[in-house]
Amino acid sequence: VDLTAHTTALACDGLTCAVLPTDLLSIYPPENESLSLQIQTRGALFSEHIFPTPLSAANLLARHRVTTGLSIATIVVESSADDELLRAASFAREQGRFVCSIDWGSRTDYLAEGCSQLIKSGAISVPFNGLAEFVESFTNSATTSEFQATYVQGEQMGLF
Repeated sequence: VDLTAHTTALACDGLTCAVLPTDLLSIYPPENESLSLQIQTRGALFSEHIFPTPLSAANLLARHRVTTGLSIATIVVESSADDELLRAASFAREQGRFVCSIDWGSRTDYLAEGCSQLIKSGAISVPFNGLAEFVESFTNSATTSEFQATYVQGEQMGLF
C-alpha cells in the first residue's frame, strides 16, 4: 500500500512523505532507493533514527506512530485479528486522528477480522465499494470539518 500511495502521488504531480524504520541513509527495502530519491524532490523522507540504525521489527512498528501522527486519517483496508495495523490504528486513536476501516460486509476470512474488530471498537465504517468516495470527502473542507468535530480532538496542521 505504501509503495502504491507514493508512486501514485508522484505520478499525479502530488506531494508525498515517507517515514523510514531506519536511518535516512539506509533505505528499506533497498529496491526503493530510486523511489526515495523521487520522494525527496517531491516531498520529504522522515526518520527518528540516528545513523546507523539497522532495520528491526520494533522500528517497523514504531514507524506507524510517526506515520499516523502525520496523517489526518488511518484507513485499514485489510487486517488479521493480530496484525500490526491494529497497533497503527491504536496510535492514531491516541493521537486524536480519524480511524477508519473497510466494512467488508459478509466477508469472513482472516483479513477481514481486524477490520471488523476496529469497527466494533468505534472506527469509522467505510463500505468496501465506497472507499474512493470516502477518501474524496477528505478533500472537501466542509466534510473534513464535520468529521473533525465528530471524531477528532485538536487540529490537523499542514505539512507542506
